[in-house]
Amino acid sequence: MRAISLAALACVVMVAGVAYAGAYDAVRIVAPNEDETVHDNNGNVAVVVRVSPPLDVEAGDRIVLLMDGSAVASGRDARFDLKGVDRGTHVLQAQVTAAGGSVLAASPQVSFHMWRASRLSPGRKD
Repeated sequence: MRAISLAALACVVMVAGVAYAGAYDAVRIVAPNEDETVHDNNGNVAVVVRVSPPLDVEAGDRIVLLMDGSAVASGRDARFDLKGVDRGTHVLQAQVTAAGGSVLAASPQVSFHMWRASRLSPGRKD
């Protein structure tokens, strides 16, 4: 069982109107940047998450990556390589979850734009 200080227990984080209590001070997506356009014809995008303090893997905590409100990846690593992302605007959010699945902390949402060349209109820009 992990020890949690009284200060950490008193910490409540509000994200998108939902309160989370936990031992994590900050969770944020550092790549891609807010409003960034990712140019990749295969729809590949690297997502990097920062968690402070570092993720408690011994307790079974993990990062769940949401795209457009649905879980698309999870793990204990802070980098996720998404493949085949459709063109258009997408919203990312990272959540730190306990071994039982409860959300301990969440990042603010980050929007990015996926640009993929089209065979139908090779000169068209998305």
